[in-house]
Amino acid sequence: MIRQKCVTVDEWEAGWQETERTDATCTDAGSVTYNNVNNTEITKTDEIPALGHSYDVTDTKEPTCTEKGSTTYTFGRCGDTYIEETDALGHQEGDWTIVKEPRLFSKGEKVIKCTVCGEVLKTETVEQTCPLPLPVVIAIGVGIVAIIAVVVLKKKKI
Repeated sequence: MIRQKCVTVDEWEAGWQETERTDATCTDAGSVTYNNVNNTEITKTDEIPALGHSYDVTDTKEPTCTEKGSTTYTFGRCGDTYIEETDALGHQEGDWTIVKEPRLFSKGEKVIKCTVCGEVLKTETVEQTCPLPLPVVIAIGVGIVAIIAVVVLKKKKI
């Protein structure tokens, strides 16, 4: 004959004793296992929800025209971290600017720079102000001097 002890609901509920615990982490649930002193063959387990993450911004790098930016997020409890990147901004073209004035017999130069970082993006030559190259002008000058010399020499002979 088997005899069982009759217990009240209050006695039953009061009889649970913790026998095992696994603490929850940021990413994994934990649990607590109980045995009932009124019947040690009966156990129950309660889940402890994962604690989760709550990140703080710990570092930022602003993007430039040519380099990506980033924001670093860190969770203090476990040190977990992740980084979000932002695209580089790209250059912003300004207007043409003369950096070397053209002269009568020498070419000049003009550039377009990025309005954000100042990098030279485009370069072009500005033509000289005299429409003829210097050797041609010299040749013309020599020719004129030769003609004048011939005229002067002919007048002296007359």
